Amino acid sequence: MKTYKKELFRVEKDINIKTYDIDFAGHVNNVVYIRWLEDMRLLWLEKFLPLEELTENKLFPVIRSTHIEYKRQLKMFDKVKAVTYLSKMERELIWTLRTEFLVDNKFSAIAEQKGVAFNLETNKMVGLPAAMINLDK
Repeated sequence: MKTYKKELFRVEKDINIKTYDIDFAGHVNNVVYIRWLEDMRLLWLEKFLPLEELTENKLFPVIRSTHIEYKRQLKMFDKVKAVTYLSKMERELIWTLRTEFLVDNKFSAIAEQKGVAFNLETNKMVGLPAAMINLDK
């Protein structure tokens, strides 16, 4: 397994909490984090492995797992920053994106998503394109 420095292959985005993100308890509903993770994953792919390039090669990014550890609640008007970066790659098949949700440089949640490239024609997981395997070169 190969690990990467947090500073490499990273994207950031300020997140504005919307009224519809708030649940009955007055804080951001945990389902909202999944939407934010998808937004961050798409932003990351756009920068480092464009979907257009993947789909031209009949490859599609698929999420294998999502894990979120909630540290503290988010409320309306909190200034949230999301940071997503490639944290590891396993066997040139599985990549892990880590996303940190921060308010005033303090963690509100930390998430990891494992993903793979999937060939929909063969219905199989495939090796990552050379562009991704050689990200550190």
